[in-house]
Amino acid sequence: MTTKNTIIIGGGVSGLVSAYSAIQSGSSVTLYEKSNQLGGLIGTKYSENGLVEQAANGFLNSSFIEKLTNDLNLKLLKPESSSKKRRFLRNNKLHSLPISIFALLRGFFGFCFINSEPRSKENMQEWSQRIFGKDLTEFIIEPAIGGIYSTELKQMYVPFVFSKFKFYSGKSLLINLLFHFKNKKKEIKPNLRGLVSFQNGMQELIKALHTYILKNSESKILLNSKICNFKAFLESNKETEIRVCTSLLETIELIKEWDLAKEIFSKYDIRSFSYQSICTITQFAMNTIFPYKAFGILFPRNQGLLVKGVLANHAIFKGRVENLPYSETWIYSGDWLNDVTETSAKEIFVKERILLLSKLNKYSNNDSNRKMILPDIHVKIWKNAFPIYNKNLYDFNLCLNEIETISKQSGNPIRFYGNYRKGIGLRSLIENAMIR
Repeated sequence: MTTKNTIIIGGGVSGLVSAYSAIQSGSSVTLYEKSNQLGGLIGTKYSENGLVEQAANGFLNSSFIEKLTNDLNLKLLKPESSSKKRRFLRNNKLHSLPISIFALLRGFFGFCFINSEPRSKENMQEWSQRIFGKDLTEFIIEPAIGGIYSTELKQMYVPFVFSKFKFYSGKSLLINLLFHFKNKKKEIKPNLRGLVSFQNGMQELIKALHTYILKNSESKILLNSKICNFKAFLESNKETEIRVCTSLLETIELIKEWDLAKEIFSKYDIRSFSYQSICTITQFAMNTIFPYKAFGILFPRNQGLLVKGVLANHAIFKGRVENLPYSETWIYSGDWLNDVTETSAKEIFVKERILLLSKLNKYSNNDSNRKMILPDIHVKIWKNAFPIYNKNLYDFNLCLNEIETISKQSGNPIRFYGNYRKGIGLRSLIENAMIR
């Protein structure tokens, strides 16, 4: 009996998880990756002073992910209990609640009573201010959501942000949530809830998936293998399921000359796509900006800093720091990163760290050692690597949905996975790639 074969295009985390899922369903896989390594944006470096995550340092657990990690013989690592605290910077001070009680009550009123159904062409900032008020939006919601999406609220399309959520006409957010949970099927709860990672970093997941795929004797991984002519590729792989797990830029480049894609795209008013650049800077030092153990600090706009958030690596997962006591990861995003080098990004980081120390002077006990030169800094910049979740991208996904339906009916099913599809964040990306 011949085993059916599934073709995977792209060796990032969504491609690797999709390959795992195909093998679980009884298929072999052939995975094409254009570069010489797997993992995409996910990667872990090992400094003499500890572990450096180049992108996500963990993900929210679920029963689906727990099954995946169990099948891969991976042990999940939960964060330290002391790392639950998150702080917001406002007026040179750290706050657990950076707004007044009146602003909080305004937000609570909007949550309970204001019609939450998105208006036509309403962006995420306008929607949030209408529901929760200006202060709660500016000082809590925008920095919190910005920490996940790395995008300003005014650039985001509400139905995309709430892609798995149905708004009932005229109902408040509270009522909509009650309907949502009432209609939601009961899910099996994972043994570990919340944020999880791995002892040796996120690279453990990539290595385990790589090993799992190659254990299937009929599966293979082809590195340095770029698909240049998608139409010809389809012709040579008829009646084979193809899963496209590339970035948005690569996906558009791959299918733009394909007849079916051009026909469907012509039905929608899709214009140019917008992308976001991200920079992470991890440093090890004898000092830290954190006055106590915490998960991190979020930065609303207009606080005199470019940084969007800082993670306290030494306080989140045990064993991430070795020779030096502290490790922080600073997260930046914005178009300005398209014009910087790793050297200039490092200079910006050092200046901002000194500035932040001066802002938080009362919290640092005037310790002069906190301004010492940082001995170990690691910079990673991804230019135009992340899509902005706006109306154009939402409509593009409608096109992809239509392509998936038509191709399945033709007997040559094509599916699309990636960080521009059905839910945002690493957990959603992994769970979506596990759908068979």
